[in-house]
Amino acid sequence: MKIAILTLNGYENYGNRLQNYALERILSQFGEVVTLFQHRGNYAINQKNFLSLYNQFSYKSKAELLDTIKKEIVIKDGADAKITRFLNFKVFSEKHLNEVYYLINEDMVLENIYSDFDYFVVGSDQVWNPVWQKGNYNCLLPFDTKAKKISISASFGVDNLGDKKDWYKQYLSLFDYITVREYKGIEILAGLGIESELCLDPTLLLPTEHWKSKLLDVVEDKKYIILYFLGGVQADSLVELISQINKNNEYKIINFNDIKDSVYYSMDPFQFISYINSAELILTDSFHGLVFANIFNTPYIIFERSSSLPNMNSRIETMDILFNVGTRKYENIKHDIEQVFNADFNNFNVNIEPIRLNSYQKIKLMLGEK
Repeated sequence: MKIAILTLNGYENYGNRLQNYALERILSQFGEVVTLFQHRGNYAINQKNFLSLYNQFSYKSKAELLDTIKKEIVIKDGADAKITRFLNFKVFSEKHLNEVYYLINEDMVLENIYSDFDYFVVGSDQVWNPVWQKGNYNCLLPFDTKAKKISISASFGVDNLGDKKDWYKQYLSLFDYITVREYKGIEILAGLGIESELCLDPTLLLPTEHWKSKLLDVVEDKKYIILYFLGGVQADSLVELISQINKNNEYKIINFNDIKDSVYYSMDPFQFISYINSAELILTDSFHGLVFANIFNTPYIIFERSSSLPNMNSRIETMDILFNVGTRKYENIKHDIEQVFNADFNNFNVNIEPIRLNSYQKIKLMLGEK
């Protein structure tokens, strides 16, 4: 069978690339799989952006590409870091994903692909987040096709759809099968009169042994703690915690989203998970930071996200129900510093396999397998 994945497109977010990689690996067991990368906005052709310039000058070396992009695009801060990160993510995607590029027309609907596939699979990531929906309209599969329409671990990333309920109901009611990543998603869909089931994020569906086979060597001069924050965080709380747990300057502090440190900021996704695996501790507000900390049994602390980005409450609530991760929230651990490095992963390690098998069974049924 031929399967097309529609997900969020881009070359800058670790979680996005890793879930896309994982979903392709999972679905490749059932047939030929491609990820549809849509040209629009920042990725439109014939515009001066990273992707179009890369496509024009991909024959050049990485250093030459970096210089070419810097000459063509005015970047206010961290030009080298931003471009290098893009290049490393693009090379990773070319090596590990099967991306196919499609143009979208003025109505933002994919062109001429309705009869090319047996299944259109939407997921994972926040593909149905109403804040971003204009740019991800195709993730609602708003077209007629003989192919089956399904979702795997799709996420809304919000607690409600506001005034867009009818719009979502119009398209999602036409799906043949829907699974979502959070219990909140099941609740939202039930409010629209649409049935759905829970399915683990693809990064949790792949066996730990698979991720371990992708780990790279990590060479650092001392033990380290990772900071990985996608949104804002209360700086005073973070500084105070770090000073408490690193009062003897025993640990190196590595900030993966600090554009001032281009070495770490520009690492590719497999380098990123390799660092999580070898870290003494990860402080994060990222769902996938939390996921890989559990996969590799690396102690972690979860912070509330304080920014305009969607919060991760529903994701944490689901992970807490499944694996009891709530004990690792900052507010629950800040008064017990002795427990910072003593994370108990027994709940995760015992429960992940039966939950994983349950999710796999749902995917098999969606794809017509028994």
